[in-house]
Amino acid sequence: LSSAQGVLALLDEPHPDIQGKALQSLRTLVDLHWNEVANSLPTIETLSEDESFKYRGLAASVASKVFYHLEELDDALRYALGAGDLFDLTEQSEYVETLLAKCIDQYIHLRVLQAEQEDRVKFHPPTPRVSEVMPAPPLPETKIDIDPRLVVIVEKLFDRCYGDGNWKHALGIALEARRLDKVRESIERSDDIPMMLAYCLKFAKTPFHPVGSETKFSSNSFNCTKISKCQTTFRAVKFFFSSTMPTPSPKCLMNSFKTLKTAKKPSQPIKSPLI
Repeated sequence: LSSAQGVLALLDEPHPDIQGKALQSLRTLVDLHWNEVANSLPTIETLSEDESFKYRGLAASVASKVFYHLEELDDALRYALGAGDLFDLTEQSEYVETLLAKCIDQYIHLRVLQAEQEDRVKFHPPTPRVSEVMPAPPLPETKIDIDPRLVVIVEKLFDRCYGDGNWKHALGIALEARRLDKVRESIERSDDIPMMLAYCLKFAKTPFHPVGSETKFSSNSFNCTKISKCQTTFRAVKFFFSSTMPTPSPKCLMNSFKTLKTAKKPSQPIKSPLI
């Protein structure tokens, strides 16, 4: 079609099935005619937010692609999450890869904020008042929640990494997002466990301070917990190491592990609240 105006006119029809067919057509046309579709964006957004409309996922998918072409990536991701399974991670397109990167960044940011919030409570609890002269302790921070739909996308991404054999990519995301369950899973399922362990240990030795973060103790506590969680995996694969193993050598790897293992630790074991 040379124009999407005829299809857009069907959105004003009172019958949901006709609107659904229009949205299905728009989903295939939007990459070519997004500038025309953008004029009907308020109508499409309204349909995507109508819980009684059975094609709301289609509407959200169309809205997401329009916002993507408008370079409004926050809104594009928000509507992509509302599109459910119509946001297909297996689709090889710039749209999917761009929003996936946005999704990962947002998820990691929220996970780090969650960890730092937990650490502030654990390491810096409010000081109780000893007299009426002392001011009341500050009110607790609003708990940071992560959209369950965002979590679903990240879980699907891990599955895609496993299916494609991108073990290092999965491990990198898991480490940045402080998902120790996925750290262990990525290592155990990979086809090069020594290399994955070396990568994990290298990451653990590197100070991690997210952009805009003023909290430093949280990264240290996470590193300590991370190495503790990896110990079982390390012992299980020690037989992989031999004197003929290429770099990083077994001796170097094991020395790195021992250095981290014997590093100064808190007086009591730290258990991550995110596990």
